[in-house]
Amino acid sequence: MLDFHQPVYVQTDASFLSFGAVYSDDWFAGSWSECLVSDFHNSRPHSVHRSHAGHAIDPSLCSNINYFELLPILIAVHCYGPQWLDKRVIVETDNTQAITIIKNGTCRNSIAMSWLREIFWISVQYNFHLRSQHLPGKLNKHAED
Repeated sequence: MLDFHQPVYVQTDASFLSFGAVYSDDWFAGSWSECLVSDFHNSRPHSVHRSHAGHAIDPSLCSNINYFELLPILIAVHCYGPQWLDKRVIVETDNTQAITIIKNGTCRNSIAMSWLREIFWISVQYNFHLRSQHLPGKLNKHAED
């Protein structure tokens, strides 16, 4: 049974330069790089706060910020998924297209779609229900800081 009475919230944001997320009293941030590929699954430090520097982005994603907005959601799912066991999780983002992509469970870009599939399978593994909602950019300051 899912605990729908007390959902948990995570705020995410991304730009063409960097990305980040805030969950409870934890956060992570990173920047994109054209020349360095780093696997965030294996590079997470053990400290509470995380910095994911140097993630390369496939050129097919570079023309659309909406796809960039999915990566911090994916990283958040990896980082916090075990803590979200049997929970309702609300992802707050300032990007309405990312909200639509999460809601519909599909997008046109094959790489972004693979991220979406991974988000889905991790939610199944830890039995949490992921929803998204709009957080106006002026209120989404924590993920940018």
